[in-house]
Amino acid sequence: NGIQQQLANPIVKIIYGSRSAFTKTDLYDVWAPTNEGYTGHFPTRDEKTHTERRRNVNNIYSMSCVLESETSIDACTNLLCKNMRIFAEKGSLVDLGLWINMYAYDVIGELFYRKMFGFMHENKDIKGYMHAIDSMVSMFAIGGTLPSYLVRAYFFYTTMTSPLVRRALGDLGLIKTGTKMAIEERKKEPASQKSDNKHDILRKLLELNADRGEELNFTDQDIHLEAITAL
Repeated sequence: NGIQQQLANPIVKIIYGSRSAFTKTDLYDVWAPTNEGYTGHFPTRDEKTHTERRRNVNNIYSMSCVLESETSIDACTNLLCKNMRIFAEKGSLVDLGLWINMYAYDVIGELFYRKMFGFMHENKDIKGYMHAIDSMVSMFAIGGTLPSYLVRAYFFYTTMTSPLVRRALGDLGLIKTGTKMAIEERKKEPASQKSDNKHDILRKLLELNADRGEELNFTDQDIHLEAITAL
């Protein structure tokens, strides 16, 4: 089809290849968190830094590592199917897009924290996560297309005039706080729980920090950034 033909075009490799001379534009700057360290895999524009940092965690996100959590993902799939059967038996209308979105969040919860967030169990947007991220994506997408000298003014104006954006910023704060608490709780878990054959991503990131953190400059801030980026 058309998409396959476009991806097969040699120009794609020239532009997006790992050693390409083309770098990301300043569109990505609006997605960068306000911290002094690494800004994350998505917004980082320096290709060398991006490659080095990705190399540190590539194995953690490999398909073989994800498959270690296959049973947990199956639990999410079974719960989704169970809810779909209930809707079918009742003859109810269902917003499939919403449920696929909730399914995706719960899968991320299992993969990253070894437990679902609860979207599908409670049939609602837990702590406003979806609303916050959807609202911020729209705002950042527009901000990224503006000239750099207008971005700050745009964000200020949007925040001041849009109740939805202000609510989203509050929800985003809850996400950051919740992520930090989850990481701190995991650090305190007993040694017996660390040998329970669980393979979630957060555990592997903490192990990387403990084993090679100083060598790779992989700090607590990097773990927190990975957790936020996952959402």
